[in-house]
Amino acid sequence: MLAPMLGGRNVPAYIKLALASGISAVLFPLLAQGHVLPANSVEYLMLVVRESLVGLSLGFISQQLLFVLQGAGQIIDMQMGLSIGSLIDPINATPSPLTGNFKVLVAVLLLLATNAHHYLIAAVVRSYDYIPLLGTGPSPGLISYGIEFITGVFSGAVQIALPVAGILLLVEVALGFLSRALPQLNIFFVGFPVKLGLGFLLLLWLVPLLGSQTENLFQVSLKEMHVFMQGWGKP
Repeated sequence: MLAPMLGGRNVPAYIKLALASGISAVLFPLLAQGHVLPANSVEYLMLVVRESLVGLSLGFISQQLLFVLQGAGQIIDMQMGLSIGSLIDPINATPSPLTGNFKVLVAVLLLLATNAHHYLIAAVVRSYDYIPLLGTGPSPGLISYGIEFITGVFSGAVQIALPVAGILLLVEVALGFLSRALPQLNIFFVGFPVKLGLGFLLLLWLVPLLGSQTENLFQVSLKEMHVFMQGWGKP
């Protein structure tokens, strides 16, 4: 439901259902050995809720890469003046920034080309090593982890957007001085094409770095999932 590449809204529901069923059919005989599922319906329902919470949490954490890239795109679009032209994100079917949409699509293509989605499936398998099928509930310490996770998303978005947004901010300051020196100049009609053209040139210059940024963000997402699984049962 939430994992990037595998759970986007543009992926047909029957494909996601078939993938989930296939993975479950392969893993259940291996992971359920030595475990006796509760016969009580209430306990069984609590187990389903617990496992669903773990899966949804891992899927949400795996979207860190998309959150960071979309956040960076939102900051860049605000500086370039493209925020009024948000498009529909084909991954999540929601309004998203133009620059962020471009970055997300390129990142997803790179991840699929390098079989990075296999690591997401492997993370689900490894989660049972840290969070057993009939283990304990979530630790209260996960609340502080969630706050740190959200803070990391914002800081990552700012770091990626800073080269473009910082230069465009300096250009806007320069245009402000120009408007004071030449009051008769319509700074809106001059400044918008200048910021737009310079922004696209900067994005074109930074496109080769998108591959390394995607790799680093994906590695960070895997580490975050590992930290989450380790902290699930800690007091």
